[in-house]
Amino acid sequence: MCGRSMSPLLHDGDYLLVRNVLQSSGIRDGNIVTLKHPRFGKIVKAVIGVTPETVKLTGISRLSTPADALGDIKKQSIDGVGVAVIPRSSRHGSERAWFRFLKNDDVQNLLARLRSKGPSIMVG
Repeated sequence: MCGRSMSPLLHDGDYLLVRNVLQSSGIRDGNIVTLKHPRFGKIVKAVIGVTPETVKLTGISRLSTPADALGDIKKQSIDGVGVAVIPRSSRHGSERAWFRFLKNDDVQNLLARLRSKGPSIMVG
């Protein structure tokens, strides 16, 4: 993971473990996904809207590119869904857990909490 757009869930230097997307019908709100965006390159974002053909994505921090700038993404553009994180600090002898699962409900709750704090907290 490179950058701060997904903080506090993911941090610069963390490793995101992903599973390949075999069926786009399994993508849902709250998933953390990876894809190669035509404008921004390889990105990691949270899914905040799903239609039969497209998804709407967002970052978690206010430093993220606004969701409108990312546009609607075709489901087949998504190449991975995050399942776990290896925090950067765990690779340097930290006492913190070296591995944590990404639970869809936890991601959705985090997004809801950030949205409830207003647009200055969550831009995109």
